[in-house]
Amino acid sequence: MYLKTLYIQGFKSFAQKTKIEFNHKITGIVGPNGSGKSNISDAIMWVLGETSVKTLRGTKMEDVIFSGTDKKRPLGFAEVTIVFDNSDRTLPLEYNEVSVTRRMYRSLESEFLINSVKCRLKDIKELFMDTGIGKDGYSLIGQGKVESILSNRPEQRRAVFEEAAGISKYKMRKLESENKLKKTEENIVRLNDIISEIEQREKVLRIESENAIKYKNLFEELKSLEITNAFNEIEKHIKNNEKYILREEEFLTEVGKLKIKLEELEVQKSLISKEIDEIELEIEKLQKEELEDNKLYEREISQLNLIVEKKETLEQNLNRNFNTIDELKAIIKNREAEKNNLIDKLKNIRDLEEEKNINLNKLKDSLEISVERRNEIEKKLDLDNSRLIELHREKSEIESRISIKTSLIEEKEDRLKSINKNLAILEENNLEIERSLRQTDEKKAKVYETSKLLKTEKINLTKAVEELQNEVNTVEEQLQSYKSNFEKENAKYIALKNLADNFEGYNKSVKSFMNFTKKRNLFSDGLIGPVADNIKVDSKYEKAISVALGSSSQNIIVEDENDAKEMINLLNREKLGRITFLPIGKIEFKKTNLDLSKYKDQGILGYGDELIDYDFKYKNIFKSLLGRTIVAVDFDSALSLSKKLKNSYRIVTLKGDSLNIGGSITGGNLPKNNTDILGRKNEIEAAKKEVRRIQNLYNRSLEIFNESKSKLEKLKSDLVSTDEKIFKTSEEILSLERTVENINNSMKNNDSYMEKYNEDRIGIEGSMKEDRISLAENTEKLKKVEEALLNVSNKNDEIEEQLNELKNEIDNKIEKNNDEKLEIVKIQNEILNIEKEIKRIEDSNLADGERIESALKENETILVSIEDLQIGKVELEKKLSEIHSKIDNFSNELSEKKKIKDEKKSLHSKYLEESYQIQNTNYELENKITKVKSDMEKISFNIDSIVDRMNLEYGVSKSEISNLIENITNKELTDRIKNLKTEIYKLGEVNLFSIDEYRTVSERLKFNLEQKEDLLNSREEIKSILKKLNDEMKVRFKESFSKISKYFDEIFKILFNGGRAEIEIDGEDVLNSGIEIKAQPPGKRFQSLSLLSGGERSLTAVALLFALLKVRPAPFCILDEIDAALDDANIKRYADYLKSINDIQFIIITHRKLTMEIANVLYGVTMEERGVSKIISVELKS
Repeated sequence: MYLKTLYIQGFKSFAQKTKIEFNHKITGIVGPNGSGKSNISDAIMWVLGETSVKTLRGTKMEDVIFSGTDKKRPLGFAEVTIVFDNSDRTLPLEYNEVSVTRRMYRSLESEFLINSVKCRLKDIKELFMDTGIGKDGYSLIGQGKVESILSNRPEQRRAVFEEAAGISKYKMRKLESENKLKKTEENIVRLNDIISEIEQREKVLRIESENAIKYKNLFEELKSLEITNAFNEIEKHIKNNEKYILREEEFLTEVGKLKIKLEELEVQKSLISKEIDEIELEIEKLQKEELEDNKLYEREISQLNLIVEKKETLEQNLNRNFNTIDELKAIIKNREAEKNNLIDKLKNIRDLEEEKNINLNKLKDSLEISVERRNEIEKKLDLDNSRLIELHREKSEIESRISIKTSLIEEKEDRLKSINKNLAILEENNLEIERSLRQTDEKKAKVYETSKLLKTEKINLTKAVEELQNEVNTVEEQLQSYKSNFEKENAKYIALKNLADNFEGYNKSVKSFMNFTKKRNLFSDGLIGPVADNIKVDSKYEKAISVALGSSSQNIIVEDENDAKEMINLLNREKLGRITFLPIGKIEFKKTNLDLSKYKDQGILGYGDELIDYDFKYKNIFKSLLGRTIVAVDFDSALSLSKKLKNSYRIVTLKGDSLNIGGSITGGNLPKNNTDILGRKNEIEAAKKEVRRIQNLYNRSLEIFNESKSKLEKLKSDLVSTDEKIFKTSEEILSLERTVENINNSMKNNDSYMEKYNEDRIGIEGSMKEDRISLAENTEKLKKVEEALLNVSNKNDEIEEQLNELKNEIDNKIEKNNDEKLEIVKIQNEILNIEKEIKRIEDSNLADGERIESALKENETILVSIEDLQIGKVELEKKLSEIHSKIDNFSNELSEKKKIKDEKKSLHSKYLEESYQIQNTNYELENKITKVKSDMEKISFNIDSIVDRMNLEYGVSKSEISNLIENITNKELTDRIKNLKTEIYKLGEVNLFSIDEYRTVSERLKFNLEQKEDLLNSREEIKSILKKLNDEMKVRFKESFSKISKYFDEIFKILFNGGRAEIEIDGEDVLNSGIEIKAQPPGKRFQSLSLLSGGERSLTAVALLFALLKVRPAPFCILDEIDAALDDANIKRYADYLKSINDIQFIIITHRKLTMEIANVLYGVTMEERGVSKIISVELKS
C-alpha cells in the first residue's frame, strides 16, 4: 500500500482545488516560511481523523476553512481527499484503490466518506488502526511528535509505542469492555434495590388478595338475593301503572277529533292564501310591464337626442373638409417653385466635383516617389542598430561579472564582520554564563521554600475534602429515600390511571362498550363518555352523589339521538349488553319550584346538581339526573325535610342514606367500589400531587447534593493542582540542577566555537585578494566596449535626422491628399442631399393630391348620412306617442286587481279566529294528559329507584334483573340477606385492586430475578474478556518493545557515528508504566534523554522514530521539518539513512538543502497572491 494522491480545496490557505501526486519513493515539499507548506501535513492529519484544534495549529475548528483575502472571498467549506493504492489489501477493503474524504462547512457540520460512501469518523479511525496511519500513529511526524518523545514525563511517550506494538485495537476493546462492566455493576446494584422492595410488597398483597377473593364470593351471593327482592317490588308497581295507561288513551282520542277539525280549517285558510298569492303575482306582473314601458320611453327620447347631435357634427365636418382642400392646393404650388431652384444648383456642384478629382491624381504620384526614398534610408539604419545591440550585450555580460565579484567581496566582508561580532558575543556569553550560575543557585533556594508551603496546603485541603465527603454521603442517602417514595407513589398513580383508562368499576356492558370503541377509535365526535367521567365531586359529597345518581352514573352521554342509534346497533351487533344513552339535545328537565335556601340552617346542602362541577354544555342532563334530588347533612335533617314535603322529593345524606318519593328509606353500609368511579378522579389528582411533592423534595435535595459535590470536586481539583505544583517544584529543583550542568557544558562549547571562527577568518581574507584582481581586469574591458558604443551611436543619429526630414515631407503630402479626398466627399454628399430634397418635394405633392381626393369623397358620404338621420328622427317621434298611450292603460288595470285582493284577505282573517278557539280546547285536554303522565312518572321513578339501587350496589341493569332471580320464599330471602351483610361487615376494608396488583407484582418479581441472573452471567463474561485482552496486549507489547530497543540502538549508532542507546519500561506494569529513554553520544557518558543537548535530543528522537518504523513499517511517512534542529553533519547522516529505507514512502517538508537533494520530486509552495497557496512541481534526476 502507498499514498497515491491528495486533493485539497478550501483547506486553510489552499483556496483553489489542488492535486498533489505522490508517485515516487521520496517527495520533498519546500517553500518560504508562511507559504503554507505545513498546511499539506495538517490536511493529511485532518482527513485521517484529527479533531484537536491545537494540533491543527488553530484556535477553533472553523479556522481550517479558507478565510478569504483582500481579493478573494471566504469559502463556505473545506474538503480534503486522500487516495491510497490498496492492491496488497493492507486496508481491510476489497478495493484496489481507497479514497477517504472529509468535508466541513462553516456551520461546523461535517461529512466523512470512504470511496464516496458516507460513513462516521469512528469508521475512518478503525480503518487505519494498527497500520501506523492516523492521528495517534507515527506516519505523521512533526515537531509535535518529536516533542512528545522529548517530554520529561515518560508516560507521555507511550502512544507511539502502543501503535507500533499493534495494541491500539485491543486498548479500544478493553475500554469498551470496562465501560460495559461498570454499567453492568450499576445495573445489578439498582436491580437488587428493586427486587428487595418488590418482595416486601408481594407479601402484603398476598394477604390482601385472599380477603378480596372471599369478599367477592359473598358479594355475588348477596347481589343475587337483593336482585330477587327488587324484582318482586317492580312487579307490584307495574300493575298500578296499567290503570293510568287506560285514562291516558281516553284523553288522546278527544285530542284526535279536535285535530281533524283543525286540519279542515287549515285547508280553507290555505286555499284563500293561495288565491291572494295569485292576485299579488298578477299585480306584480302589471307593475313590471308598466316599468318596462317607462324605461323604453326614456331610451327612445335619448335616441332622438343622439340623432340631432350626430346631424350637427356631420355638418361641421363638411365645412372643415372644404377649407382643407383650398389650403393643400396653395402648398403644392409653392413646392414646385422650390424644386426648379434645386435642379439649377445641382448642375453647378457636379462641375466642381470633376475639377477636384484631377488635382487628387497629381498628389498621389508625388507621394509614391518620397516613400521609395524613405525605405532605402531605413534599411541602412537597421544594419547599424544590429551592431549596437551586439555591443550592448557584451557590455551587459562584463557588468554582470563585475557585479558578481563585487557581491562576493561584500558578502565576505559581511561574513568577516559577523565572525568578529560572534567572537565578541561568545566572550560576553562566558561572562553571562557565570552570572546565570549565581542566579540559578538563588532560584533553587526559593523553590525549596515554595515546596514546603505547598505540602502544608495539601494537608489542609485533604482534611476539608474528608469533611465535605461525609456531607455528600448524608445527602445522597436522603436522595435514595425520596427516590424510593417517588417510585411507590408513582406506581399507585399509574395503577389508578390504568383503572380509569380501562373503565374498571363500571358494569360489564359499559366497560365492554367503552373499551371496544376506544380501541377502534369509533364515534370520536359523537361519544362524550359515562356520566361519572364528566363530573367532578368534592370527596365529602361522593357517597351522596353516588347514591343520588345510582345506575345513572353509568349512563353514557352522546351528542344526539342519531349517535345513540348507531351505538345501540353496535351493542346488538357485538352482543355487548344494554346501556342507557343520554343525547345532549334530547334530554329535558322540569324545573322545581321548591326554594331550599330557607332550609340551609336545617342541615340541607342543596340540590344534587348544585354540589358538582360539570361542563355547562351538559346542564340539561345533570339537571334531569340530580335537579330533583336534595342532599342533606345527616339522616335526621333528611327525615325532617321529607315529612315537611310529604315524601314528594328524594333526599340523600352524606353517608349515603336515601329517603325516596313515597316514603321508602334505603340505608346501610355501602360497598367500597360503589363510590370508586366517582372518587377516582380525586384519588388520581391526589396521587399526582403527592408524586409532584416528592419530586420537588428530591429536586431540592439534588440541587444541594450537586452543589456539595461541585464544591467537593473543586477541593479535589485544588488538591490535585497542589499535588501537581509539588511535583512541578520537585521537577524544577531537578531542572535547576541540570541547568548548572548545562551551563558548564555551554562554557566548553563557547571555547570550541571561538577556535573555529578564527580559522574561518583567515580563509576568507585570502579569497578576497583573488576576487579584487579579477574585478580590475573586467573594469578595463568595460571601458573599451563603451567607446565603440559611442561611435556607432553618433553615426546613427545623423541617419535618423535625414530620415525624420523625409518622413515629415511624406506626412505633409498625405495630409494634402486626405484634404482633397475630404472636399470631394463633401461635394458628393451635397449632391446626394439635393437629390433627396427634390424627391421629398415630389412625394409631398403626390400625398397632398391624394388627401384632396379623399376629402371630396368624404363630403359626398357626409351628405348621404345627414339625409338618413332626418328620416330616423321622424319615425322616433311617432313611436314615442304610442308608448305614452300604453302606460295610461296599465294604471287602470292595477287599481281593479288591488280591490279584489283586499276582499280575499278579510275572509282569511275569519278562518284564523275559528282556528284559535279549537287550539285552546286542545290545550286543556293536553294538560289533563300531562297530569296522568306525571302520576305514571312517579310509578316509573319508583321502579327506576329500585333499578338504580341495584345498578349502584351491584352494577345490574333493568333487563338483567329478571334473569338473575332466585327461587326462594320472602322469609328465607330476608334472613339470608341479613346474614351475608354481617359476614361482609366482619371482613372490614377490602382492597379489590390487590388481586390484579398481586398478580402484576409477582410477574414483575419473577422478571427482575431473571434479569439479575442475566446481568451476573454478563459480568463474568466481561471479566473473562478483559483478562484475555490484558494478556494478549502484554505479550504483543513486550515482543515489540524488545525489537524497538534493539533497532533503536542500531540506528542511533548510524546517526551518531557510534555511541549507544536504549529504552526501558519505568515500572512493573507493562501496559501503563512510562518509558524511559537513555543515550550515550560518542565521547559522553550514558545518561537520560533530558540531560542531552538540544541537537542530540532531536537526533535521538529521530533515531527512535525510525526504529518504530522498522518494527512496524507504515505504508508512508510524513516528516514535517524534523531536521530543523540538526546541524549540517547530522543532516547528512539523517538524509543518508532516510535514503537507505526501501519499504516506506516518505513525504518530507523541509528547509534544508541536503534533505532536498535526496528527493525524487520537489513540490514548491508559493504565495503569488498573499494568503493563497499554490503548488509548483520539479522532477529531479539522479
